[in-house]
Amino acid sequence: MAATGVADRFPNTPLFAGLDKIEQAEDRGQFLQQRIEARYTPGQSSSGLREYLEAQGFKVTRYSKTSTAPGAPIYGRAEATGGSGSCKHVANVRWRADAAGVLRELKVSYGDSGCL
Repeated sequence: MAATGVADRFPNTPLFAGLDKIEQAEDRGQFLQQRIEARYTPGQSSSGLREYLEAQGFKVTRYSKTSTAPGAPIYGRAEATGGSGSCKHVANVRWRADAAGVLRELKVSYGDSGCL
C-alpha cells in the first residue's frame, strides 16, 4: 500500500514527484538521495547544491565553515517538512564539502510521525 498523500504534504517539485508511491520511510530517504546524487555526486563540485535544494522546497538551516582557517570544510543542512497535526513528514539533507567546494559527503534521511 502506497503512502497516502505523502506527495501532497511536500512541495510540488520534481524532486518529490513519485514519493507517494513508496511505502517505507527508509526507502523514501534512499529515493530522495538517489535523485539528489544524480545532480550532485560526492567527489564533484557542490556548487549550486544549496540553491537547488531551496528551489525544491527545502529550507537551508545551516551553511557554514567550521572555522575561518584556510582549508576549513563547509557543512550544510536542509530540511523539508510536510503534513499536519500528528501526521508529520520530514526530509533532511546533510552535506560536507571541502574548502575547494568539492562535495565529500551527502546524506539524506526521511522520517514520519507514524500517521494513524
